[in-house]
This record gives sequence, C-alpha cells and structure tokens, in this order.
Amino acid sequence: MNKSGFSGKYHIQNIQSGYFLHADKNIHSGDTLTTTPAPTTFDESYAFYIETVSGSLATFTSLNKTLVAGVGRGPIVQNAPIVWEWGQQLFQIISLAPGKGVYNIRMTSVDFYWYDNTAAGQPYRAVLLREGKNQNSDQTNWYITPVS
Repeated sequence: MNKSGFSGKYHIQNIQSGYFLHADKNIHSGDTLTTTPAPTTFDESYAFYIETVSGSLATFTSLNKTLVAGVGRGPIVQNAPIVWEWGQQLFQIISLAPGKGVYNIRMTSVDFYWYDNTAAGQPYRAVLLREGKNQNSDQTNWYITPVS
C-alpha cells in the first residue's frame, strides 16, 4: 500500500490457512470467493485489482472478469459468503502490521471480517464473514502484497 492507499494488482493470502484468493475465467456473478493453495506459478487468476476509493475504503476486482467482491443479495450474517457480483461494494482495509502487509478486510456496515474456511467436499476454501470480536487472529488476517 502506498501513502494514498491501494491502487493496482495484488496477491491476497490468508495468514492462518496460507491459501491465496483465486478467481479463474469461469467465475460468474453470485459465485463465492475462494482461496486455494499456492500454485507452482502465479498467473492472472491469483491477481486482483484493489482500488482505494476513500480513506481505508476499497474495492476488490477480479482480473478475469469485471466482477467485484461483495455480499450479494443474502443477509449479512456470521458465515455469510463473500461473492463475485456486478457493481461496487466497498470494504475497509485495516493495517495491522505496517510495513509487513498484514491487514483485516472488514464490512463497512457491520463488524464482520473476511476469513476463509473449508468448503464441504472441495479442494478449496470459501471466503466468509465472521464477527469482529477477535479480528486480530490469524484467521481474519490477510497478507496483501503487490504483484511485481
């Protein structure tokens, strides 16, 4: 992150699972965001545009389609999935370890944070929301690193 916020392509990795946010060319509006183990080679499906809109508020956009991360039409509750959708959803990016690229990604309307968890019968993990009372745990902490 530069002094004015995020602007560009980034890799996003959950600290607890070690998995990376991933979106291939087959994503559609309404699909849940997923994380996967580190690939042998990082391609565009592991890179995401993060754009600061104001202060610590930013959008997350897939490079493969112009879909943004959002909460969809479902209720915003504990364990609700983060999905790809059309439009613009803002999330708050909170720096936890300046200079180390460690952040929380938080809803703007409620005290819920991104985390990833196993998806039944799948080799990947789903990105979900959880309450913020323990937001400084590795489960809700993410590395956000610029793509070089």
